[in-house]
Amino acid sequence: MTDARLRFASDLLRRLGEELTPSPVNGIVELVKNSYDANASQVEVTLQQPVRNGDDLIPGSLTISDNGDGMTTRDFTDGWLVLGRSRKDATKPTRLGRRPAGDKGLGRLTALRMGKKVSVSSVARSTKGKCYEIDLDWRSFDKSATPDQVPLVIKERDVPKSQPQGTKVTVSGIERRLDAYEVERLSRSLLLISNPFKRDSDSFSINFKISPEPRTLIQGNEELFKAAVFRIDAEVMPDLTMRASIYDGIGSLLSSTEGGDLAQRFKDSDASQHALVPAKLQIWIYIFKEEHYEKGRKMLSTLRAWLKDFGGIHIFQNGMRVGPYGDPNDDWTGMNALRASSPELSPTTRTSIGYLSFENQPAMVQKTDRSGFIESATFGALREFVRSTLRWQQSFRISQRQKIDEIEEVDRKRSSEVIAEKISSMFSSLDPTREAQARSLVSELKSISERRETALRREIELYRTLGTAGIAASVFAHEASNNQLARIQDNVDTICHRVGNRDRTFSDTVIQPIANGIRRDIASLESISGVTLSLIKSRKRKTQRIDATKSVNSVIAQFSAYSELHGISIPKANSRAGIFVLGSLASFECALTNLITNAIQAIGRDRPDEPLIVVGVDEAGPSIEISVSDNGPGIQDISIADLWLPGETTREDGTGLGLAIVRAAARDLGGSVSAEKSGNYGGATFTLRLPLMNHGPAK
Repeated sequence: MTDARLRFASDLLRRLGEELTPSPVNGIVELVKNSYDANASQVEVTLQQPVRNGDDLIPGSLTISDNGDGMTTRDFTDGWLVLGRSRKDATKPTRLGRRPAGDKGLGRLTALRMGKKVSVSSVARSTKGKCYEIDLDWRSFDKSATPDQVPLVIKERDVPKSQPQGTKVTVSGIERRLDAYEVERLSRSLLLISNPFKRDSDSFSINFKISPEPRTLIQGNEELFKAAVFRIDAEVMPDLTMRASIYDGIGSLLSSTEGGDLAQRFKDSDASQHALVPAKLQIWIYIFKEEHYEKGRKMLSTLRAWLKDFGGIHIFQNGMRVGPYGDPNDDWTGMNALRASSPELSPTTRTSIGYLSFENQPAMVQKTDRSGFIESATFGALREFVRSTLRWQQSFRISQRQKIDEIEEVDRKRSSEVIAEKISSMFSSLDPTREAQARSLVSELKSISERRETALRREIELYRTLGTAGIAASVFAHEASNNQLARIQDNVDTICHRVGNRDRTFSDTVIQPIANGIRRDIASLESISGVTLSLIKSRKRKTQRIDATKSVNSVIAQFSAYSELHGISIPKANSRAGIFVLGSLASFECALTNLITNAIQAIGRDRPDEPLIVVGVDEAGPSIEISVSDNGPGIQDISIADLWLPGETTREDGTGLGLAIVRAAARDLGGSVSAEKSGNYGGATFTLRLPLMNHGPAK
């Protein structure tokens, strides 16, 4: 009989450290969490980036020191040096009443493997006057077959009993430099690691230093919370009932709800209220209008930058932040999609900031790579709790706006009646002939006003339809471009990397061609999303000087990835720069985008051998003519006059709104639009005529 033992190769240390959690940012955060678990109140994080001196690389280093409870030899041997198991019991509070954040003993490995060597020194609270030290040289582990072949020595030395307790971890020999995005992410993560929204007696501060220092490090600003226009407080009670309140900017209660109101707003059939756990939610909502802030535009600029870094709903478990929830471009609650039904009265990840917090819950388990929670019924229920609260605040604010509208409508009617009485009293002072003439004129004016009101009502219906379609499109485009498409791209890259490591030939001949096709499709979808998101930027809605050629080529560039994928040639306009029109860039781009989209759809029906769309920019006296021509089938089965009517289309799945938008945009720009059934390239030609700057309206 032969005795045997299960062992693991030293390569597993590298794989756990570099592949399981590939970002060193997560590892650094886990080391800081270890300090939190050790009851530290202060942590110093110092990162010296590697730098090049000519052809030589000067390695960097990472130092994390705290004033926590420190470690004894037993803490080293039975805890710190044991990977995959933690001595911490998340159900038992620490000496300061904290719930331990680490539970797997793996997270720190990523940061420790950043360099070639690790040195740890610790003065324990229970053994003051003694300092314990250990050194790890990863090169020794890489050369060994199994980790247990590398001898480790915990050294003990005497220190003054007055020396402060705490632990210092130094990683040296770092050769990989954190890029700007990772530094920004690390800065944000350290600011948010211990709930900055909630101040209590258990302080935990982190001082982050980096050299060379980047141009900017993300800074927190507590004063900005006071600038919120609304604040929402919501809670899942111990008996799993829900309640919520909304306050104005100075803290006055506006409305509250509890009981079944929030429960009725649970829309996700997969999210059960029975899976909820006690939790607290706070959200601060901002409105980007100068009249809401004393400092006006300057405050708006500060708020936008701050919410870009921190906006969204963060999650804190046992007082510690769990990523990636609340990171830029992360919308785990789907609040941006909820905004589609009421864009003015619903917050987004760029107009609000908040957090969801709860204590230790067995159903909320973090993934080993620290990329969030494992999906569970409880996680789904908590997400729906946040969404229900957002729906409730939206409903409240809509009802408030409707009340204001009703009051204003009553005031308008009362004002009209007063004016009518004044006019009637004026008539009584006129002779019969003049009175009859005056009454006739007033009646005619009233008739004109009613006809104009009817026309405006129809136009409002049109733009309400267009607005709803545009909002939905922008929300889906934002979600696709920032979440799903990026996730698909990351997954494709991961598959290629892992398959390539195992079988390079199979990867190059089979996997890479498929991956390249997926990447092209992603680029096409990103192009479509880019067109949609480009149109909704608020700065484009301002009246401004528009360089026609530059703006035309900018729109063409937005279609480049899509057109290349589908084999459609859209050459750039070759007219001179410096041809200017005055108006809204949004209207200009909106008109041109719809005309190019219309041409793409026309070509798609006929599919010529060499699909071509030509955009021309020509000066014509006091006007500029922007033409969009294609080599499709031309205009068929519809008259030119009917082309511009809302709802008129020759496609079964068409909306009939695109050309109606073009005509409205052309009018807004002081110009006009015309169409030819068959132009110079065989297909239709549409021509926008707009006045050049300093000229009158285009004829």
